[in-house]
Amino acid sequence: MFAIMTKQTRSRTGHWFQGYGAIPMPVDFFAHIKRTFVAVVFAIYADELLDIANELISGGDTTSGQGVVLAYLLQIAKVLIIGFRRYPILAAVYLNTVFTLCCATLYAWLDFAMIFRGLPWLYRMQQSLQVMIDIGISAIKPSGEKFNPSVKSDFPLPNFIPAYLIAIVITLAIIITQLLVMLVAIRRNLLQVFRGDDCEIPRRTSSDSIQHASGNVHFAGYFIGYLLWGYILVGIIAFIITLIMGSLIRFGSVRFVERILKRRGIIGGIVYMCRLDYATMGRKLETMDEGFSAYCGFIHMECAHRHPVMLFFVSHVLRQYLESTKKLSRAHRKWHIAVFLIANPTFVYRRKAFLEQSNMNEKRLMLIGLRNRRKIYVEQPFNKMTQHASVISQIDLNDLSQRQQF
Repeated sequence: MFAIMTKQTRSRTGHWFQGYGAIPMPVDFFAHIKRTFVAVVFAIYADELLDIANELISGGDTTSGQGVVLAYLLQIAKVLIIGFRRYPILAAVYLNTVFTLCCATLYAWLDFAMIFRGLPWLYRMQQSLQVMIDIGISAIKPSGEKFNPSVKSDFPLPNFIPAYLIAIVITLAIIITQLLVMLVAIRRNLLQVFRGDDCEIPRRTSSDSIQHASGNVHFAGYFIGYLLWGYILVGIIAFIITLIMGSLIRFGSVRFVERILKRRGIIGGIVYMCRLDYATMGRKLETMDEGFSAYCGFIHMECAHRHPVMLFFVSHVLRQYLESTKKLSRAHRKWHIAVFLIANPTFVYRRKAFLEQSNMNEKRLMLIGLRNRRKIYVEQPFNKMTQHASVISQIDLNDLSQRQQF
């Protein structure tokens, strides 16, 4: 369906279906459009391929008795499966129509429903953790009672599945919100650097050019790394906090929960964990943060290559160069001057005054040169004085001398 809706870029058979019928290409790394979408796609595939690389390095499939060739073929098949699995959603978002987004939503719901098949391991982990807590409580008790699995626990843990789902929702909300806020911050910081404002981004110096260039190259890696690690750490912390809050609320210890909520620094550090534009250190030590340094390099490199004033000037020069090959006629240029002077009548007087002043200066220079030549002719022999090099008429010289007298 998506291929039918996509139009070919270069179609030699335009009379067939009006050029439609092409496979949509969601990612174009050499284009300056939808670069955020490309970064997200790269992050998704990098995460999946990293798992496959870890399996190859750790040798997790060697115990199955398979050969090396078969193991590598299975890994290649996994890569193809990842591509076929993610491609429908990426193509739908790239086309960005109501129909494709609805299809992608249904596909994502089906894909997300398969994730809940792995939730039973939470129940097994809860049972194992409950046994460990009961053993610890029985060892601490002064009565010396032995652990009995049939006896009800004194400290029952809450259900892990609701806490897990709540942690996922909280993590997704935090990451998506911070990602959107970071995109807004990138636009704001670019505008600040364009007008020379260094209130948030340190001013660029010539000695830091290599560092900024290196940071711009590593910006995509830091962006994906901060996003993935932020998602993992925020998810784990949200899951632990949800369990602790559920247990404390269940047993009536609400003061500890209130103390946690009052710690704004802890909550802020968790929320801003995935932000590159937020330096965890102070203003003078912010360059020690590699992620923030990469972000500054990206901003300064974008300012150096995509400044609107520079782009306008270059386009103007390029347009003049391209138009200079087409020689305009003299009448055409005069018509342009006439239209310009009609639209801007104040330039008429300035133009006349400029022309008169330039003519006066030219005549003065020529008069000075003529006087110098006359002095030379007086000193030289008579045969050389016959050569006359003056180009100014006698009438112009008389008029100029009369004007200088008055």
